[in-house]
Amino acid sequence: MELTPQCLAHVFSQLPARDAARAACVQRLWRDLVQQDERLWKHYLQEDLGISTKAGPDFTEAPTYRSAYVAWRNDYSPEYWPFLPRAIRAWAQIKGWLEVNYPAIRASIQDGTSEAEVRSVEALLGFSLPPALKVIYRLHNGQALLFDASRDRRHAAAKAARAGVSGGPAGAPPPAGGMAPESEEELGSIFHGLFGGYSVYSHLVVSRLMPLRRAAMWTQELELHKLRPQLLAFACSFRVRDKMFVADGATGGLAVARRGGRGMVLQPAAPAEDSAPGAKDGVLRWFEEYARRLAAGYYEVAVLDEEYAEGSRAICLFPLQPPEMRQEVTRGVRVRASVVYAPEESPAGKHLFAYTIRFALQDTQAQLAALPPGSSAAQCLSRCQLSTRHWRIRDERGEVADEVRGEGVIGKHPLLEAGGAEFAYCSCTHQAAPQGSMEGEFRFVEGSLERQLGAGFDVVCPRFDLQVPPFIF
Repeated sequence: MELTPQCLAHVFSQLPARDAARAACVQRLWRDLVQQDERLWKHYLQEDLGISTKAGPDFTEAPTYRSAYVAWRNDYSPEYWPFLPRAIRAWAQIKGWLEVNYPAIRASIQDGTSEAEVRSVEALLGFSLPPALKVIYRLHNGQALLFDASRDRRHAAAKAARAGVSGGPAGAPPPAGGMAPESEEELGSIFHGLFGGYSVYSHLVVSRLMPLRRAAMWTQELELHKLRPQLLAFACSFRVRDKMFVADGATGGLAVARRGGRGMVLQPAAPAEDSAPGAKDGVLRWFEEYARRLAAGYYEVAVLDEEYAEGSRAICLFPLQPPEMRQEVTRGVRVRASVVYAPEESPAGKHLFAYTIRFALQDTQAQLAALPPGSSAAQCLSRCQLSTRHWRIRDERGEVADEVRGEGVIGKHPLLEAGGAEFAYCSCTHQAAPQGSMEGEFRFVEGSLERQLGAGFDVVCPRFDLQVPPFIF
């Protein structure tokens, strides 16, 4: 008894694509069925790569599902396939979020690099890169940003001037202008880093994914081989040395550079355990976690520099989701607290944590909902103002290590209106242990400091952890 084409198609769909292709060599009927059944190749694209369209390796639509699948197989050797669907999914999450929330960053993401370019860079570096790292670049070769390109040109010119190249005397001063942006567009691109950033007092970082060739250039410029063999600069802030993530070609791990007792040291930015023995996929796991956080609403686009509010919108790394963000409401005043670990600013032997506190006074309806039944709007706050703050900083044992009392916050006494805009400020603290916590109260007055309408009251700031996280961004 012969199987019907429908039955055969079902049988083939249970096989891996390579086995179906081998079966097609048995007889003409099977060959025609395998080659012409678009549902079968759509299934293989979804099963093997997580792709539900006819998108090929360049992400343009191919004529058929089969031609799209064949193009992926031809473009990516077998070493990539354990990691390819993971990288495709992570990039899709990132691009999807950016298309809705920040199209300018999406526009900076370049097409993928070629296998020939990867091999050329590996030859320049003198070592091979793990497939789980290379696959990120093969899909999208970092970001093209005006500030970065200009910075690299001026860095090269300054280096050439010091060396006496291009007719200049050796030791000549670098070209005028330093590293400051030369246009509004260039200035704006500072804040277009794919991996986001934060600003605390005068410290500003916005991390971008470096194109592979640029990553190799800065790897050599910074002489990373002196720290450890087979290192590659992977991502950095707009001022390269301010914050840098470094990939380890030998282990596939990712680290962030920080200050040590005798110069720069590396701190793991992702857990060391591979997803499978020998996978060397630490960078990819870090990349996937960042994509997951974007898709889950952990981060928002926010102003990082109040003096340049219109142009300094960036992906803000202060989390908006628990457990990294904690929230408490007292008498209608909502306090939200979240933390970012900043290893690049951590003194030797200590850990620095930047935190942001957000205040808002709920509208009358929300305040009423929290009051006992029968309460009236007259019992709700229409306006209140911050007077003082009180912090308790706890060590790794949960014991109070320090207390801080003071007027206002960062020299300000925010005035909150019911249903009005949220007030946010950033500050920082450091500790020797990798974990601790903070909590406290903010004293508010009803009305304003100039015209108080009632007694002062304490607004609780919930305890939030100061803990070195498993993934550092």
